[in-house]
Amino acid sequence: LYAASNTEGKVYLYNVGADGFLHPKTPGTKQAGTYLDGIWLSPNGKNAYVANIATYTAGCYQTYNVAQFTVGLAGGLIAKSPPTAATDNYPAAIIVAPDQSPVARFTWSHKRGLTKSFNASASSDPGGRIARYEWHFGDGAGALNGGATPKHTYAQPGKYNVTLVVFDGAGCSTAMVWTGHTAYCSGNPRAHVTYSVNVRPKKKHKKHHH
Repeated sequence: LYAASNTEGKVYLYNVGADGFLHPKTPGTKQAGTYLDGIWLSPNGKNAYVANIATYTAGCYQTYNVAQFTVGLAGGLIAKSPPTAATDNYPAAIIVAPDQSPVARFTWSHKRGLTKSFNASASSDPGGRIARYEWHFGDGAGALNGGATPKHTYAQPGKYNVTLVVFDGAGCSTAMVWTGHTAYCSGNPRAHVTYSVNVRPKKKHKKHHH
């Protein structure tokens, strides 16, 4: 747990015990500015941001910024480089947007034959890159991490509903993930797509008798 002191410019760091009581960490404070106005954690809990007035002279607020920290393994705050980001006016609040889900798209080969090639390279992630491609080929087979360009051989011709679900590096996909404090992942049904794929046998060549 973190508590920002607006008059001291410090963030107080605590462990929450099994009994619910707060126990100060070691060290128990982290300097974050001059006059603090709140602390916010990123949805994944790995980053912390503190709104503060950096300098205050003779009744005049002069510089405003947001102090930025990485949250260490033990919950300590480690100043990023650079340690602050400037703002134009009094930073009274910070809103951290949740991780945005990727969008699934794929195409497939239309050649005759029981083996189909799939290509999901048109799938996209607004916040980075797609980390996992989960395929369901419609015949009971699938690949939890089949990559962007898998191939699959069907036992017999027919129409199959092929589904692709994509995940980004944070595991964000179709479902909205709530941490109890904030939304970690926005969730988006477009991270899931299903197409009907027609699998046709190769044409048999007629034998010519002389």
